[in-house]
Amino acid sequence: MLMMDANGLSFWMLADVYRRRPDGSPYRQPGEGDPVYADWRPRPDETALDVDVARRLLRLACKRAQKISMPAHARSTATTLLDVVPQCRDAFGTYATWRPEMGRVMAGGALEGEVSLGTPAAPPTDLAMGYDGVLYAAAGGAVVLIDRRDRWEPIAVTLAGFTAWRLAADAAGGVWVLDRDHRALARVSGLPFPDRPYALHAADRFRPEEENPNTPRLRLIPDVEWPADESPVAIACQGEDVVIVAWTDGDAACVRRLDQTTMRLGPRTLLQGAAFPYSAAWVAPGRLAVLSLGLEDGATPPAPGLEREALVYTLPETGTTAVPLGDLYPLADGVAGPFVQGVGLPRHYLTRTGSAPLYPVSFPSFATRAEVETPEPIDSGEAGTVWHRMYLEAAFPAGTGVQVLVAATDDRTAPTDAADWYEHRFGQSPDNDGRGVIPQGAWMTYPSEIPFHEGFLPRGIERNRAGLFTVLVQRAGRRVRTLRGRFLWVRMALRGDGRATPEVAALRVYASRFSYLENYLPELYREQVFGPDADMPAPSPQFRTTTPSDFLERFLDNIEGLLTPIEDRIANAYLLTDPRAAPDDALEWLASWIGLTFDARYPPDRRRRILLDAPKMYRRRGTLDGLRMAIDAIANDAVASGEVVVVEDFRLRRTFATILGADLANATDPLLGGLTVSGNSYVGDTLFLGADSDREHKVFLTTDFRRELLALFDASNLSPSEQARVRLFYDRLANRVTVLVHNEVEERDLGLIKRAVELEAPAHIIARVVPATYPLLVGVAALIGVDTYMSAPATPRMVELNRSTLGVRDVVNRLATLDHRLVGGAV
Repeated sequence: MLMMDANGLSFWMLADVYRRRPDGSPYRQPGEGDPVYADWRPRPDETALDVDVARRLLRLACKRAQKISMPAHARSTATTLLDVVPQCRDAFGTYATWRPEMGRVMAGGALEGEVSLGTPAAPPTDLAMGYDGVLYAAAGGAVVLIDRRDRWEPIAVTLAGFTAWRLAADAAGGVWVLDRDHRALARVSGLPFPDRPYALHAADRFRPEEENPNTPRLRLIPDVEWPADESPVAIACQGEDVVIVAWTDGDAACVRRLDQTTMRLGPRTLLQGAAFPYSAAWVAPGRLAVLSLGLEDGATPPAPGLEREALVYTLPETGTTAVPLGDLYPLADGVAGPFVQGVGLPRHYLTRTGSAPLYPVSFPSFATRAEVETPEPIDSGEAGTVWHRMYLEAAFPAGTGVQVLVAATDDRTAPTDAADWYEHRFGQSPDNDGRGVIPQGAWMTYPSEIPFHEGFLPRGIERNRAGLFTVLVQRAGRRVRTLRGRFLWVRMALRGDGRATPEVAALRVYASRFSYLENYLPELYREQVFGPDADMPAPSPQFRTTTPSDFLERFLDNIEGLLTPIEDRIANAYLLTDPRAAPDDALEWLASWIGLTFDARYPPDRRRRILLDAPKMYRRRGTLDGLRMAIDAIANDAVASGEVVVVEDFRLRRTFATILGADLANATDPLLGGLTVSGNSYVGDTLFLGADSDREHKVFLTTDFRRELLALFDASNLSPSEQARVRLFYDRLANRVTVLVHNEVEERDLGLIKRAVELEAPAHIIARVVPATYPLLVGVAALIGVDTYMSAPATPRMVELNRSTLGVRDVVNRLATLDHRLVGGAV
């Protein structure tokens, strides 16, 4: 219950399926067990429902009804395909493949033909290109690391009692390794030091026992175990999502997630429609594709083990079954074999001429029905509550609709008789023609009945298709349609024709009814039928229609439905004076009340912030704090977070010579006459200028600061000419301010910051905005642990012309390609 309308009615809103953390994320993450339901819970099956957590929408799941038949000799065919060595690709389109007839690993893709990558000591069972530029090969039970930049010689890592079979590259470096024979999982991490000439260290010099703190190693994950009836056959990794596909003794297929917090396998999820899958790969965030032997009834495979499409699943966090998505991922011109190992999207599959990317084709297919219900009834707190009206924020493409069924009781016992549930319809369900006794929701011209609210549906309104819909709560088919009871039970069914899905953002129910009939008309018009007589069916042979009073009540409620939102807007007109609630087009008008004019480049959200901070900014306008506040308002607290540093120039001194992250060199500036390498950097304020109180009209420093300043001029005493130079030095530093903007600030915000500095800096101040490369500015208003902005370590990238600075972060490196001919290697 959030608020009351102009008639004193409260409303209850149903929107979220899952409870959320304070940061807005749902309590629905891997390894956390069953979800904690909030307003809705699926019934009876969750697989037909798609919960769009980001946009907070309920939708029909993308799925297809498939009838799968098991091919003959399926297990033996799939077992043969498990022995096929996967091909691998790098980020540049070159590939590596095992040629058993040659006994070599060959690479190609850069030019015509292939080149040899060497002869392994044993035939490999898998090849995987890592995100770290290393080719990993599972061969002879070991994992061989082959650097594609030739920084070191190939090295093999082994583990007693472990036979490396399948690999999955991890974006964090290294690979996950699956052992089919011993049903175990391990992880390869670490890299050797580059091979380079070096001299031995003296025996008496302290050195670490192991020079390389991150040596290559194969580490067993000891807590990973499979039940006796499961046989792992494939592994796939995407970010922190590692899954292992297995066959069961009952000829079913299942998948388990690896919880990287506990390093244990999660619960088993059956893959509906997949028969003996022999390869798996992530094709999109949250979407797992498998190559399977299952066939739709009546379909004929082009070749044994080759299917016409890959099955793609969205794995549920909970639940025992995953259903294939409705999207079609065809294997055009494919040949039998596993997915191509790769380091990016899209994933590739084998074809007659090499490999091809796996893309979905436009083939929308959705479930035709999904249902949700309230986990607990809505409690009005008062027996005999009259439930008045419901509002639904939703979008209904052609052929889709929603059915809302409600029941009311005076105790917490849910009705079991279907006749006690009353239907209300929205949109166009396949069996809904919009006629008959069942009430039909009507589209409203505004996004929300809540005054000046933009609504929860993340799209614009469209007549009779999207936006706000409303209907009176009523008992269709009863002689008196008023629904009474303290507790309201709600069920909702999303309906579609399989080609589109409705989207539901929120459902609000109002109670208890403010009756125009009972409050404004004489008593003779009031309802006279109650109890069992009111519950009689109508129309029926006994009662052709509802009672006259019931008809009049509903007729007047339609008028009330038009007047109440108008009254609410009038009663809440004060919200137009609140920058947080005023419409975007009212912000200029609101700013004019306090003599404030917005720059045309300021977006609405920044204008709201400026209006909210205007009283504080006006009190400090023309000061350094005022400038900082203005930048915070226009750049989302960039000064407070440390992304922008505002410093007066007199706090900069030439002798520190190292302002890390900012290029302030200026040969014409007496203070910054070209930066030089120096060891005397300071953290914090480093220069304070002031006159001696005993000597008027002369510029002198106190004893301590005098020594600091004289270091700039290499003088022990101030002569008249030196006094003039000091005065000039002081004048050139005064009334100047520098705004240092870190590179984390977006380009749009940088432009807004420059405009804010132009508008808010006092007329006698010379202000400049300087982009800074690094977040820590030593010597520029940087008090470590107080106001210094720290960021994650920068990852070195390849040098780019007109962007990189020599000797700063970026490196010149050879491309990590499988076919070295791409970078001019010898043929």
